[in-house]
Amino acid sequence: MHLVRALLVAAALIPLSCGAGDPASPGSGTPIHITSGYPQRGVVHGASFLSWDSETIAEAARGKIMIAPIEFYFAPAAEDIISELKSLNPDIRLLGYQLVMGVPTLWADTSGIAGQPSYKREYFEAVVDDWAYTTTGDTLMLWPDLIFLNPIRSDAVNRTLIAELVGLIEKYQSLSGGVIDGMMHDYFMDGPYLSPYVKEHVSGEIDLDGDGAVFVDDSTERDLLIAYQKEYASEIRRRLGDDFIQVGNGLLPHTDGELASILNGIFYEDFPQCRIGLTDRDGLQRLLAHHVKGYLAEARGRTWSIVTNERGLGNNMFCLVASMMAGCLYTELHGENLFTGWTLNVWGGDPRGGIIREGHADSLLTFRREFRYGEARMSFLPSGRRSEVVFESAIGFGE
Repeated sequence: MHLVRALLVAAALIPLSCGAGDPASPGSGTPIHITSGYPQRGVVHGASFLSWDSETIAEAARGKIMIAPIEFYFAPAAEDIISELKSLNPDIRLLGYQLVMGVPTLWADTSGIAGQPSYKREYFEAVVDDWAYTTTGDTLMLWPDLIFLNPIRSDAVNRTLIAELVGLIEKYQSLSGGVIDGMMHDYFMDGPYLSPYVKEHVSGEIDLDGDGAVFVDDSTERDLLIAYQKEYASEIRRRLGDDFIQVGNGLLPHTDGELASILNGIFYEDFPQCRIGLTDRDGLQRLLAHHVKGYLAEARGRTWSIVTNERGLGNNMFCLVASMMAGCLYTELHGENLFTGWTLNVWGGDPRGGIIREGHADSLLTFRREFRYGEARMSFLPSGRRSEVVFESAIGFGE
């Protein structure tokens, strides 16, 4: 049996090619047929894709999903690009990225947004009466030029705001012929905050219901904020259907099973640390725990979680192997939240079984999963750091 090993050790992680060849490699104008099996890619692009050339479109078409800002899908200029994507991969699912609790500012001089799709302008106008303010009357901003929306109205969930936002999505879905297959929500939270970048410009404290008790001391405010987010996701589900894919970023889908049961996937930002300081081992274990059947709802026959990386090239392979373990998707990021193509060429095919756990956390803990064309394996030291991250490929493995 001929073995081709692609080892990534914690001390020196680099992207390598291995495996039986990628069946999703694009040919010249040839439709890309994404077969069953792992790993499975997902494109994450945090900016406009309206200037993509045919080569970039073909690379993006190798993914099972594409996440990009929602307003660009609804732009007339996107029609040809989306048509080309769909011609290459008819099964690719398009997810619109949108903030859950915020709206970016638009300047009075609208020349800066000339040519922008009208969805962005309509969204801004729809929420202008629902901004949150501090105890001193300052506009509450989490980050510079990012206005926080108030989930509370008359001491209850702000259902008027929910109806406006979901109605706007529904309107543009109808106008576009249903161009998006779902949304990536950024992000579900258990509390707002003032970042260090805005504290010198925003005075006062956070008091969403205006009762004089600041948010950190007001459990009712927190309960209403969380209830608003669940009702928002539920209303999208009610009005756009069970097959409309919803993927949620933020800590709340990790910890709140009720919210997770409404969603179809979790966006694992900065995996495996997940921006809360998890070790590599704990990040993987959390991912596996959330992908036990029943934690997330299925849409179109599966769940749609994606693991992403913002910490250098080595984490791309970690994301890939982890996604094979959990049965979800991965993306490659190379320093920016922009899609720049693929560098890893690993093909495992269908899984041959579940995850095998060996060893102990106080010595060496190893996770294995067998696939048709090889084995995914991850080992961790007692500290929780990775010791080995590998897809060990065997041509003809299991034949």
